[in-house]
Amino acid sequence: MAEHNALGVVVSPQTRIRKARLLPVPGEVLVREGQRVDPETTVAYTEVPGYPVPVNVAHRLGVEPQDIERFMLKQEGDAITEREVIARKRNFLWLADDEVVTPIDGTIQSISPLTGMVVLRSHPVPVETK
Repeated sequence: MAEHNALGVVVSPQTRIRKARLLPVPGEVLVREGQRVDPETTVAYTEVPGYPVPVNVAHRLGVEPQDIERFMLKQEGDAITEREVIARKRNFLWLADDEVVTPIDGTIQSISPLTGMVVLRSHPVPVETK
């Protein structure tokens, strides 16, 4: 039998609620159609790509853009941690090296010998839809 609450809304045990849950980017659906779920059930999961961080390695090392690849200690796709050295130029007599350190944790997305830029990408952000 239906019950009325203080707002006058009729609540019935036979009531079905259908709600569309959308992810911000393509992901994985974790439940089947028609499966009963409660408010705490994760129904879908995805990871939103992290933010990009451009670093002008050629400028920081004082070299031409086309030469940065020979000074890189890491390559595209490599994992990086904050304050890790990713490029180094040895100076005369090795008294003090010029180094480029990362400002974030993540991965190296691209190395451009045309611009001398290295694009870092932070870790992806997990998104769960309940």
